[in-house]
Amino acid sequence: VILGALLLFVLSIGSILLLGMEFLPETDEGEFSMYMETRSGASFEVTTRKVIEVENLAFETLGDSLDTISSQVGRSGSLIDAGNVGSNLATVHIKLVHKSLRQKSIWELMRELDKRMAQEILDMKYSMNVEGIASLASAASGETDPVAVELTGNDLDALNAYARRIETEIKTIEGVRTARVSHRTGKPELQFRLKRREALGLGLSPYEIAVTIRAAYKGMAVTRYTEDEVSYDVVLILRDEDRTPERFPSLYFVNPAGTRIPLENLVDISEGTGPMSVSRKGRTRIVTVTAGLTGERALNRVMADVRQAVESLGPVPFGIALAYTGASEEMAESYSSLLIALLAALALVYMVMASQFENLLHPLIVMFSVPFAVIGLVAALLVTGTTFNLLAFVGGILLVGIVVNNAIILIDYVNLLRVRGMSLEEAIIKGGKTRLKPILMTSLTTIFGMLPMSLGFGLGSEIRAPMGRAVVGGLSTSTLVTLVLIPVLYWVLESRLEKRRARVAGPAPFAAPEE
Repeated sequence: VILGALLLFVLSIGSILLLGMEFLPETDEGEFSMYMETRSGASFEVTTRKVIEVENLAFETLGDSLDTISSQVGRSGSLIDAGNVGSNLATVHIKLVHKSLRQKSIWELMRELDKRMAQEILDMKYSMNVEGIASLASAASGETDPVAVELTGNDLDALNAYARRIETEIKTIEGVRTARVSHRTGKPELQFRLKRREALGLGLSPYEIAVTIRAAYKGMAVTRYTEDEVSYDVVLILRDEDRTPERFPSLYFVNPAGTRIPLENLVDISEGTGPMSVSRKGRTRIVTVTAGLTGERALNRVMADVRQAVESLGPVPFGIALAYTGASEEMAESYSSLLIALLAALALVYMVMASQFENLLHPLIVMFSVPFAVIGLVAALLVTGTTFNLLAFVGGILLVGIVVNNAIILIDYVNLLRVRGMSLEEAIIKGGKTRLKPILMTSLTTIFGMLPMSLGFGLGSEIRAPMGRAVVGGLSTSTLVTLVLIPVLYWVLESRLEKRRARVAGPAPFAAPEE
């Protein structure tokens, strides 16, 4: 019995590798959003036409599964980029009918729409995010995408170039959708590059030149005007007709000697493109490569492929620091915290039982029912195709306090029977027969109470079901362990202790013969 139980336990531990792991499961609440970006500088009319194309494509692809669709042009609608505005940005929010009224899940419909958009909608970048409880929890950590690779450094061009290489590799990984780089370029700008040696030779400092150009083309508040107790900024700026590239030669600087120096003698003027925005983390420039999941593969398997793909690019370029963040980072941190909570729960349960039994061995026998609950937990998740996530881990911690109850009922009654004078074997047999009904009653009531949650009914059930399945599976096997393995362990250990006590006590002394 003991060898069979150990074999099952080893097999269940090995089966954990077959389980996918993720932070929080995405829920099919029937809502998802698309965040779109047309070419830089595109007008509202151009972006609106692209949005209409996407809406028509959504109507064709989703069909009867579509409930409502709403669009917003000019602003990014994600939780992180809510402050991004521009005529080339748009958000499309799609709400599906209840999942009981459609044949396909939200992930299947998103994959179909994503495939058609990639083929039919050109000159536009976009990403898709499932809306729900899991996305809100991920957004609280500052990153809504499950896959995120952070690159930090001072050279923005080097960061962007390396990020583009990583993006290309990530797009080839199975289970990944809409990989993109956070750094966006293409903003038209006039670039003034200072001729430092010439400027210093003519008696002008770089600061004077930069401030003058800024005041001329962007404006600068030089004083304040007060009237009727109301203050107004007085802004110095060139007239609109003077702020054109054709008027650059007419802009002069006056050095301390009173000499007029043309602008073109101090700077090189060129037209180019610059970044739409520059993000920093800890005062260091940062570029992030992010991607979503299609729902076909678990997060830990996708991240393993991402790490392998990044390593295949060779060493990280000098001056760039790489870190894997997003949901994978949150998962690792949460699992570390929950592991500490699990160990604390085991220690507390053992201490409580030791104080109640007034014995250190019997609580240890009871604790043997805890690791064997892993057999049912892993089996339940494998059979239902559920990943091992944060909620399943919490269910495992709950099992620590639940599965020991049946063993406590059995061991406590066996101890009582032995105090009353029964032999070890008789006490175990009678205790097992007498406590069979209470053990089954407590186990079945808990199992059936958790069954509706484990079956996953209703909206958002994907985030509740893992906990229920973990508890139901673990409690089912621990009940069998309590009825079979715990009595065997109790008999083996107690019989050896009785033999040791007999050897220590020695043979009974002979009585003196009577005369």
